[in-house]
Amino acid sequence: FELLSLCSSRYAIPLDYLMLTLAVLGVASASDLERVEMTLYVPMRDGEEVSMVGLFADWRDITVAVPRERSTVLGVALEVADILRKRRWQAFDALRKPDRTVVNFMPLDPQNRGGFRQLQDGLWAGSGDTLGKAKRRGETLDKILQPLGFDLIQEHTSSWWLVAKMEYRSYPPPWTRRFAHAVREGLLDLALDPLAAAHR
Repeated sequence: FELLSLCSSRYAIPLDYLMLTLAVLGVASASDLERVEMTLYVPMRDGEEVSMVGLFADWRDITVAVPRERSTVLGVALEVADILRKRRWQAFDALRKPDRTVVNFMPLDPQNRGGFRQLQDGLWAGSGDTLGKAKRRGETLDKILQPLGFDLIQEHTSSWWLVAKMEYRSYPPPWTRRFAHAVREGLLDLALDPLAAAHR
């Protein structure tokens, strides 16, 4: 977290944007892509709901260019930040959702509201509160709605998770290892060598 926080301060890019950047770098490198397309499920307000009170989230389709010959790690981070800041996303195409890489942003609201505080999503299951209960993995694999998906989860004010969910046949273990390596290298490059090539 310290490296990511340092990069956020250094480049004036929010932490959640940098987490998305790492996912983009990982997908681009592991799949050898020059364009990474994702559908974001983000708590944001546009248009009329800006003046409303409530929890609003919406779907946004983005495309991030990661040209093999000239893209750098910092360049991809700035491109992601620019897309989100300037709202350069496309209209959500529900017909393509089953094939899209879906990214779910789950920021934590650190404020107390009437004596209540938001807990991380993982502390709740279908039957309610799981705080303090041992976690057990089931005997079956979880159902996957998309071939590839990410959850960007803020667990605490100083802790973020990048959770990847993938369909096994489309993204086998060698792809997963390439992805994890690219994310790790992307984070180190953002901190120590921001002009390193995004594709290696």
